[in-house]
Amino acid sequence: MDDYIYYIDANKAIYKVKTDGTNNVKITDEVQAYYLNIINNKILYMDFVEDKAVALFSMDLDGTNIKEVYRLENYSSFLNAVDNKVIFMDSNAEGASINMIDLDGSNKVSLYELKKREGVENVVEETTNENSAATNTVTNEEKTIENVQ
Repeated sequence: MDDYIYYIDANKAIYKVKTDGTNNVKITDEVQAYYLNIINNKILYMDFVEDKAVALFSMDLDGTNIKEVYRLENYSSFLNAVDNKVIFMDSNAEGASINMIDLDGSNKVSLYELKKREGVENVVEETTNENSAATNTVTNEEKTIENVQ
């Protein structure tokens, strides 16, 4: 965007720097940002809100106009914005779901439901919705991924 690279520093403040390494500017330190994405001249990022919950926020490229877009159940382990959609994982003690929403937080679609198996540590079983072409099972103990079409 405008020959700038946007990034989060170790203190979770948002910066931008020109692609030639000059003009390193702090955009804001009023947030504790992580998982930063730029789309449609907006900065999308995750931040903690009350009770250790996490929400997706957007702001203008200059750090103004901060808005909460979507509140997650617990926490997220990734955020990706593409084609006017936001894809993220919403995780909790029982498992997680991979979801997709519009940039304004509307039209949530659950792409995958990941559920922990009863009585087994570090194993996640993945189920899909009817719109998915494949079902995957991921086993952390075996460090394998099985893809069933």
